[in-house]
Amino acid sequence: MMKPPSEKPESIELPAEWRSNLNDRLAHTIDETVALSGLGRTTIFAAIKRGELQARKYDRRTTVLDEDLRSFLRSLPVVRPAA
Repeated sequence: MMKPPSEKPESIELPAEWRSNLNDRLAHTIDETVALSGLGRTTIFAAIKRGELQARKYDRRTTVLDEDLRSFLRSLPVVRPAA
């Protein structure tokens, strides 16, 4: 009998000491990007793959510039109230 795949939570909670410094950072890790945006890891990586969110690589580390994250979030469609 096969075990069901373990589910990873989409949202990531950052330690309090990290959260206070995030607004001053030039770039964010993927986990920080997930926590700041409120979007899931899969969604963030899909947006990067589609070219909607620009990411940068240094060695094995993937980072997202703060300005790119803010621009990506501003480019998302605005929810209109139902008529």
